[in-house]
Amino acid sequence: MRLRLLLLFIGAILVVATYTFPFWQPLVQQDAAVQEIAFPGLALDLQDEFLSLPPEQQRAYLNLRQTEPEQALAMLVAALQPRRAAPEDDQEMPELNAPITAATGTFLTLDAIRSARGTATIFQLADNSLLMRFEDFAMPNAPDARVYLSPASEPATSEEMLAEETAVEVGELRGAIGNQNYVLPSSVDLTLVRSVVIYSPQLDLIYTYAPLFVRVG
Repeated sequence: MRLRLLLLFIGAILVVATYTFPFWQPLVQQDAAVQEIAFPGLALDLQDEFLSLPPEQQRAYLNLRQTEPEQALAMLVAALQPRRAAPEDDQEMPELNAPITAATGTFLTLDAIRSARGTATIFQLADNSLLMRFEDFAMPNAPDARVYLSPASEPATSEEMLAEETAVEVGELRGAIGNQNYVLPSSVDLTLVRSVVIYSPQLDLIYTYAPLFVRVG
């Protein structure tokens, strides 16, 4: 008798649950959504991508979010997109007229979320024009990333990068990965250049820089 009453009770609960499902379904979905949010503010379809990052990068983004939430979100959204490759035409070394190596440097990793690799070389040609080439270059995607030549050898801020008003904006970064070439303005004075900087004006943030060893003066 007790077993029969128990079965009837369970059956009644299942019937009620079935008919009231449209009312409590949103609550279940909401709880599930909350559990999926690993980085607040990030789109739901990118949460799993965030969780696939190395733990030290996840911690770095979350720590940055505590002090600079908008910057952290913009950096993360950019970094989770497929990296923009430099143009195919830049992959091979261009033909240069009697080049000499005027300056060289290696891009530095600044922290867990501003990693970089590759070299920057400035060539001086027979007509004294300058071409800068990045090789084996890679860094995260960055919003509005631009290339600068700076008089500071180790710039930490835009103020240091632009010190003495001798910094030169070369142009937009041609790609977050791959070899790339930049024809430098004729106004560039290599005696005043100490580093190549990748900078995001949108975030007012230096992503990486390469201190330069200048061989000509």
